[in-house]
Amino acid sequence: MAQLSPSLPVVITLVCWLFAAIYPFFREPRDRYQAPAGAVMLGAVSCLWCAVSTFNHPAVRSLPLPFCLTVVSASFRFDWLSAWFLATLAVCTFASALFTSSYMRLLKTAPDMRLFWASLAGLLVAMCGVITSDNAITFLICWELMAVCSAMLVFTNHRERATRSAGLIYIGATRISTLFVAGAFLWIHAITHSWQFASWHLSGTIATGPAVLLVVGLVIKAGCWPFHLWLPAAHPAAPAPVSALMSGVMVKTALYALIRFFIVSSALHSAVAAFLLLALGVVTAFWGVLFTLLQRDLKRLLAYSTVENVGIITVAIGLSMTASLFGDPYAAMVLLTAALFGVLSHALFKSVLFLSAGAVDETADCHDIDRLGGLGRRMPRTFLNTLVAAASFCSLPPFAGFATEWMLFHGSLLIAIHAVQPELRMGALLLLGWLSLVGALAMTTCIRFTGVIFLGRARSRAAEKAHECTRSMQAGMGTLSLLTVVVGLGAPQITTILARGMGRSSLLPAVWTLPTAELVLLMVTTTGLLLAWLQRRDHNQADSRVPAWDCGAGGLSVRMQATAESFAQPIARMFGSIYRYAIDVQFDGTSPRLFPEQITVETHSEATLESRVYEPLVRTIGRLGELISRLQTGSIHIYLLTMFATLLLLLGIAGRYR
Repeated sequence: MAQLSPSLPVVITLVCWLFAAIYPFFREPRDRYQAPAGAVMLGAVSCLWCAVSTFNHPAVRSLPLPFCLTVVSASFRFDWLSAWFLATLAVCTFASALFTSSYMRLLKTAPDMRLFWASLAGLLVAMCGVITSDNAITFLICWELMAVCSAMLVFTNHRERATRSAGLIYIGATRISTLFVAGAFLWIHAITHSWQFASWHLSGTIATGPAVLLVVGLVIKAGCWPFHLWLPAAHPAAPAPVSALMSGVMVKTALYALIRFFIVSSALHSAVAAFLLLALGVVTAFWGVLFTLLQRDLKRLLAYSTVENVGIITVAIGLSMTASLFGDPYAAMVLLTAALFGVLSHALFKSVLFLSAGAVDETADCHDIDRLGGLGRRMPRTFLNTLVAAASFCSLPPFAGFATEWMLFHGSLLIAIHAVQPELRMGALLLLGWLSLVGALAMTTCIRFTGVIFLGRARSRAAEKAHECTRSMQAGMGTLSLLTVVVGLGAPQITTILARGMGRSSLLPAVWTLPTAELVLLMVTTTGLLLAWLQRRDHNQADSRVPAWDCGAGGLSVRMQATAESFAQPIARMFGSIYRYAIDVQFDGTSPRLFPEQITVETHSEATLESRVYEPLVRTIGRLGELISRLQTGSIHIYLLTMFATLLLLLGIAGRYR
């Protein structure tokens, strides 16, 4: 394919985001909000234009020779897959920038907006570079730029100790991820003698080693179990728009790489990688949704729910690879479509939820779920947007999340029916039950946090003083909520476009099997009839007021409401052995046994993976670092002795394996 010069939308996108990065350095602090946000939004529109124009017209674009990278030039490939992810990035960026202009003014601790906009622009450019990279060197450079810029955004509120700790955890995870990805690329280059992705075609046992390294490096960045620890630490520490972009788009760049290398470009064919992805996805989704139920911090809850959603998409990718390996191209296509739909739907509704969490935190000055309540009356538009996003999270029709789950169920059923191998059919049937369990737990999570936060009465003075967020913040959430509905309703048309992009037009008629229009009409009619009946019943029924029983005391208090912990307690008890769930009840008073005056109930849980594996490992590394630091005595004799001992050790190893 001929190399082309950068097209107009690419140039406009880069110029706009460069302007957003530079402009705040030459303006007063009060002028560092609107103009950069507008430039980011304009760049997002241009990025969407680029995605639409290149979906059916693939091209490779290279930078001029002065910008060459070692032995290869910086080349970027635009095709249907990169266009899909670029469109997802553009939509989420536009809404987040619209939300950011007002949100950053409301922060209690004023951040350095110059560093913020420069880091945000660098992150957007780096994500576009990762999505469109055509060789390994370009990919790694953009991958590293993405890690650095996102870490700087996590450190926005660096004055807090928790933020600094979360940022260091995130930086450590990115270093390990890059180590595995770079190792895989070096291994593949040693075999193929090429850095170009188009020249990579490995299969069989020779592909197993680099494939496993690449899978591990990418799932660390995606936040899959057991490498998910950075995600619930970094996302709550970052500002809400940054969390929306990191959760909605940035973790998807790793999923993009999995789809690109293992499915679309056929760079690596490995059954081990397929089964590894499938196993990691199964555990990740279940682990994430379980720990979502235990969280009281709203943003930490959403971060764990991202772990669950990433697990679902990883299952779809692994199952698509498995179906392709066992010779079922139709099921593989349906499952790949489910994964791509999962990327888009999760980016939309999770961005809404993180933006909503930011609005609640800034207007109610609280992110503890059990101290909120009754915000539906004080923040009705935020409540509506959150409700739409939560319904999509629960995979309710006709929202975008439902399309993802339906196609994943469809693909699993196809494997269960048509697979020749009995173990594969049994595995697909078990996977259907597992998906149902995870879906039920996800619905419980959504009911828990939406009900406790927005319904009932305010549980604190901060919740009583809450008010609706600004119009630009509402517009940012509303744009994504509307798209969640549009994408869900347009699922048949979107699957048709995706199938044509994949070159699988022959399989078009059976990709989407639901009568969407009839389903929506039935839902709207049923809801309308139910609302009309309730309104008529309330109109005809006379009001009657009686004192509440309340053990004879009369009146209702806030303490009688269900809390987030009490709502999740039955399920937490059911799976309590996984995270050592325990309840501590204390009775206080002059005669606490017979007549307690105050009852205090506290729940305890332990993240066993963190406490039993990672914390001892970190302590061991710390002790090792202290031991090594003792060598820095300033004595030249100690340094020479250390160098001599190291040389003898290396010579001994070389002689042993010569």
